[in-house]
Amino acid sequence: MKYISHIYQDQAGHWIIQSNEAHTAGVAKLSSQFAAEFGMGAWGKVLGQFHDRGKETNAFQQHIKKDSGFAPETKVVGDYHHAYIGAIIARSIYVKKEDDLDKFLKKMSKSFLVERVCIVYNKMNNRSIPFPKVSIRKMVRKWGYCNKSKKLITLNSELIKCNVDDIDYVIVHELVHFIHFNHSKEFWNTVKFYKPDYLNNKRSLKEE
Repeated sequence: MKYISHIYQDQAGHWIIQSNEAHTAGVAKLSSQFAAEFGMGAWGKVLGQFHDRGKETNAFQQHIKKDSGFAPETKVVGDYHHAYIGAIIARSIYVKKEDDLDKFLKKMSKSFLVERVCIVYNKMNNRSIPFPKVSIRKMVRKWGYCNKSKKLITLNSELIKCNVDDIDYVIVHELVHFIHFNHSKEFWNTVKFYKPDYLNNKRSLKEE
């Protein structure tokens, strides 16, 4: 049985039906391509595959046939809302215990944040900034810390829960400390040079 993902009539009155199998494959491919830009292509594909699994229920199939006009007499029985089902399935597979999610995020944060440091460092292209060693750990009051003498930046593992743009700002912030080891006007001007919208990031991260 092929589940319907989308259904509509074209200008000639023909019904165009896209199976959920085809839709899911397309979404997984695009999601993988988008996520690959920040080193998470494999996980982008996984998430794409879960995207519309909620459409594979009798209630949704009844709903889409009725709502589209394909079979307006169809009776809808049960909850046809589908958006959250994929998340439930993913959680049941990857999160067996409550602390599993934190363990997973901690594991992912190391490789992901280190890769973002490489990407941001190369974009900045300032050879007066040394390529830093990177440490990842959970911190309570800081998103990042720069140890200039050891050529080390430490990033808060909780950054994995933030959007990529905010993560990149934190990395720029710490890298600029290799030039200005303070929060002077010159420091913020340099941050702005590399991250013109940095004030949006500060607000998003609730930095003072």
